[in-house]
This record gives sequence, C-alpha cells and structure tokens, in this order.
Amino acid sequence: MAEQEFDRNEAATPYKLQKAKEKGQVSKSADVVSALVFVVAVSYLAWQGWEMTRSQFRLDQLLLSHATILDPGGGALWPIVARMLKETLLWIAPFCAAVTIAAVVGNVGQTGPILSFDPITMDFDRLNPVNGFKRVLSLRALFDALRACVKLLLLGGTAYYALKNLAPQFYSLSSLSPWGYVHVLIADLGSLGFKMALLLGIIAAVDWIFTRREFAKKMRMSKREVKDEHKQREGDPRVRAHA
Repeated sequence: MAEQEFDRNEAATPYKLQKAKEKGQVSKSADVVSALVFVVAVSYLAWQGWEMTRSQFRLDQLLLSHATILDPGGGALWPIVARMLKETLLWIAPFCAAVTIAAVVGNVGQTGPILSFDPITMDFDRLNPVNGFKRVLSLRALFDALRACVKLLLLGGTAYYALKNLAPQFYSLSSLSPWGYVHVLIADLGSLGFKMALLLGIIAAVDWIFTRREFAKKMRMSKREVKDEHKQREGDPRVRAHA
C-alpha cells in the first residue's frame, strides 16, 4: 500500500509547476532555439546576402583603386577605411539583431518570462566529483551523446546529398565572371541553407515533444504528495471541520 501511495503517477499540479518555474526548472528545447536562429540567419542572408556582397566588393574596389594614388602616411586612406567599417556595420548590425531576437523569442516562447537566480546560485553538490561522474556516466548523458551523433549524421547526410546535386554546376563556374561566380555561390549556399533549416526544424519539433514529455514525467507526483500539497495550501480538512 505504501509503495502504491508513493508511485509518481499523478500529473504535476499548477502550484508545483509554478514553484519549479520560480527555480528555473522548465521544459525548454535547445534544438528549437538553434533551429529558429538558423532559419532567421539563412532567411536574412538569402534576402540581403547578394546586396551585402555587392556593397562590400564596391568598397574593396574603391579602397584598392585609391591605395596606389593616395599617401597612406598622410592619412588620406582613413576616410575610405572609416566608410568601409561604417557600411559593414550597417549590414552586420541588423543581422545580429535579427539573430538575437530569434534567440530570445525561441527561449521566452517556450517558457514565458522567467526571472530566477536559482540556477546560478552556488551549489557545492555540483562540485562533488562523485556526482560529476554520475552525471557523465548516466543513461541521460549517454542518450544525449547518441542523439547528438544522430543529428550530426542527419545534417552531414543532408549536406552531402545537397552538394552532390549541385556538383554539376561547379564545372561551369570557370566560365563565369566574378560577379556571376559570386551570384551562383550565394544561390547555392541559400539552397543548402534552407534544406538544413528544414531538417533542423523537424529535429526541433521532435525534440520539443520529447522534452515536454520528459519534463512532465519528471514533475509527476504521488497521491501522497498531492494530498500533502493540498493540506499545505488549504489546511487540514479535519482541522477546518472541527473549527
């Protein structure tokens, strides 16, 4: 009877989930964040990659054309260098902002806003080498390593077959102008990027479902724990009845 009482077969109560959230214990898939960041990065580069490359090439051409006629010692080249840095920053800043926003949305979208210092609080149990070896040699660590290998194989296989399909185009690159070469290269990289993004999206969806189920299983409660929580929050019904 006691064993049945403490079997964790009950779903976690909202109160327990809220307390766990306050401690930073939430269901969050890192693959979802990675996939979202990668999709945003590939989409931005596919949208602005060609313009970014053309702008950078024009600035390089301007610098090289003036390098032979201006005196570097007199500081005549510095305005051109400053212009290059400014325009490069103007292209990079939106990209970095988009990737950062994607990372924030990927995290907050899964867990909601969280302000908890518990995960960074000093815990001397984490410094215990015995506990460290247990974590490294646990079934969870083995499963994570196996899952990482599977993801690496899937991504590597996708990249291989995508590049294999693009291989016939590589033989004609020598007949293209530099601009044509860059244009084809950006288009091919965009095609490869979207294929990788699709695979990452599928992996992220599977990992999200698995992570939520695993977290729900971890948060399960026994009937005794549910009763104790109810008594703690509402009070002992026998005491309230007597009162």
